[in-house]
Parts: sequence; C-alpha cells; structure tokens
Amino acid sequence: AVLQGEVPQFAEAAGLTHRVAASIPIQRDGRRMGVLSINIDSREPVVETELLKTLDRFIEPAQRAIFRSVDLAELPWVAQREILFRALDAVMGLDAGFPERLVETGELLRRTVRADFVHVYLIDPLSQRLELISPARGLSSTESRYLPLDRGFYSWVVDRGVFQLLTAPDTQSGLDRGVACLPVRTSRPCGLLVLEHFKVKPEARTELRDLLVSVIEQLEE
Repeated sequence: AVLQGEVPQFAEAAGLTHRVAASIPIQRDGRRMGVLSINIDSREPVVETELLKTLDRFIEPAQRAIFRSVDLAELPWVAQREILFRALDAVMGLDAGFPERLVETGELLRRTVRADFVHVYLIDPLSQRLELISPARGLSSTESRYLPLDRGFYSWVVDRGVFQLLTAPDTQSGLDRGVACLPVRTSRPCGLLVLEHFKVKPEARTELRDLLVSVIEQLEE
C-alpha cells in the first residue's frame, strides 16, 4: 500500500514538499511475519510502482533479520520446534543457492541450542573431501578448511548418515557440554553441520536429540 501525506515541519523547512508512506507485508507460505514500511520526503513526486519494487528487494533480507531476532533458547521446547521449523521452511525456500541456505540453517540451529560455533561442510564436486563453507570461527590456525572424506570421525558420520550427539561433563556449570554432528543428505550424502560447545541438561538430552534429528529429516525432504 502507498499513501500520500503532508510533510512534517522539519522536512518542509528543508524544502521538501512531498511525503509518501509505503508498506509491504513480509510473509512466507501465506503466513505474515511482519511489515516493511518506509516514509519518504522529497521535492518531486515519487513513482509509486518504482517504490514498491524497491521495497520488494528488501523482503528477503528482512525475513532473515526476523529469524535471527528471535531468541529460541528462551522458549519451551514445543514452541522452539514450531518456530524453528517455520524458519527452516522459509530459509530453504529463499531465492539462494543450497550452500547459502545451508549456512543460514546452521546459524538458526546454533542460536537454538546456544552453541558457541557452527561449522558447515559440503562434499566437494570430486567427492574427495569435505569443504568448510561457513566462517572458520573457533578453528585454530592449524586446522584446515578441508577434511578428507575417506577417514576420520566426520567422514564416518557423513558416510553412515547417522546423527551424533557427543557430551562430556562440565564441572563448572554442572551440565554437560555438547557437540552435535548432523549429516546432510538429499539423494546422496552431501555435507555436514557441526554444532560445537553448547550446554546440555541431562533431562533435556532426549528432546534435544529428537529436535535435531527432525531437522535432518527436514533437510532430506
């Protein structure tokens, strides 16, 4: 929607004579997530159709900003699952390549479990190694962005396609510290999501595992 109106006094004092307000809904799969609005004061009339086209270009970035603004970790598990899967549906439907959507998925999961780091790997075109496609946060200078596909724990997880949740006691917090490995498959193995350094309550371990396994199944569809 586009509305014409009077400019405020401070804009009029600057020689601006035209005000237009435009709003466009931010939605995905028929569900409204928010509204993107803008007010423009100018000396010349604004072409409404061009303004709406400009706003439309910002819808996808606005979707991502909304996903990242919700602190899922503060919500009950049922609510976390519902919001997470709505966000995953929208991310996987973005007009972007699969690697970019996978990185966005990894970031959503990192925030959900409050992991310190997420590492996203894809199998290279020659199926010889895993390549890190996300920022190398938490990796030392000696750790490579490439991992062999014929040996090592990550290679085993990708080959078997089996989710792994590894935990160790944290004496300071009294909770466990976790690392989760989520194999990514379509018609064949294609990559791996690794969530590192997050707290796991013993009583919530099963719920956490079920949630992350459900994410794997979502990515396979």
